[in-house]
Amino acid sequence: MQETSSKKPLIYVLLGVVILIIVGIVLMQNSEPKDPYEGLVTYVEPEFLTEEQIAEYEAQIEAYKLEIAEKEAAGTYVLDVYFQLGFYEYQLGLLKEAFETYTIVNEGDPDNETAWNNLGDIRIRMGDINGAEEYYLGAIENDQLSQSRYEKIYRYWDEHRPDRHDQIGPMLELGIERISAAGGQPVSLYTKLGAWLIEEGRYDEAVEAYAQANLFDPDNMAIQEDLEAAIDLQAAN
Repeated sequence: MQETSSKKPLIYVLLGVVILIIVGIVLMQNSEPKDPYEGLVTYVEPEFLTEEQIAEYEAQIEAYKLEIAEKEAAGTYVLDVYFQLGFYEYQLGLLKEAFETYTIVNEGDPDNETAWNNLGDIRIRMGDINGAEEYYLGAIENDQLSQSRYEKIYRYWDEHRPDRHDQIGPMLELGIERISAAGGQPVSLYTKLGAWLIEEGRYDEAVEAYAQANLFDPDNMAIQEDLEAAIDLQAAN
């Protein structure tokens, strides 16, 4: 009996060691940095490019990398070269490289609305649909008077984010307010607002939106047709 009891502490020690090893393995796995591109597409075949164009773009990339190294060594401005590098990487389908390059531009020049927009486009192509939103919104905040930025978030939400449908109208109205205050004529935002209002069943407001667009662009037949259709819906409801 004494021999059996003397083995128990040894068993407990061995169990304790095993548990510590398991816990250590779990902690090491959790502490390892995760790949930010895990599960995403990082390369796509170049579209509509000839072999000559691909070779030209590859040469441009190498030339830009060399120029970046030289300028960084000299301590001169280099973000413009990074921007061009990102463009060619994106054209060649090097999505991971393009994203990292444009991130450098974005961090060095956070007011660069095109870099924000391009980062959003890259996330879409990578398959990170939700992750693109912050970049498209960043493009708007850094280019508040550009209709195209609001059109981009409109298309993005409309095509990819049904959970953002209710935010489309307010965002278009914000763009209209900003651009109008600066003396602009946000025709396309009024037409898109009209379409959204019709989807919402708010026909009176849709007529007003299309009427304003027609006021700015009276010769546009498509706007006139949309206005007439909105008026018909208004009358029927």
